[in-house]
Amino acid sequence: MTSLTIWKRDDVGDTQLARQNIRDIFGDTSVFDTPKVTGLIKKIINLSAGENDIILDSFAGSGTTAQAVLELNKEDGGKRKFILVELEEKIAREVAAKRIDA
Repeated sequence: MTSLTIWKRDDVGDTQLARQNIRDIFGDTSVFDTPKVTGLIKKIINLSAGENDIILDSFAGSGTTAQAVLELNKEDGGKRKFILVELEEKIAREVAAKRIDA
């Protein structure tokens, strides 16, 4: 599906919102400098994947994609799954895993 409109800050969020989300989970933003915007990832997933698809994020970082998938499933009853790949073991354990559990 092709998006027919501009994705405005009010609709998908921005970097400030992404940092606030990290701050809400971890208490500060120093744990991860460049989080993706959850609203933007949710929008992309809605446009490109079905409710039962598997979403792959090969640069998982702080786990935004996992959070987006879990939120979408909660909102629409979908059964999406995700696979995250993160080469930095410390980031995977201390950031992404904690974010998914939050």
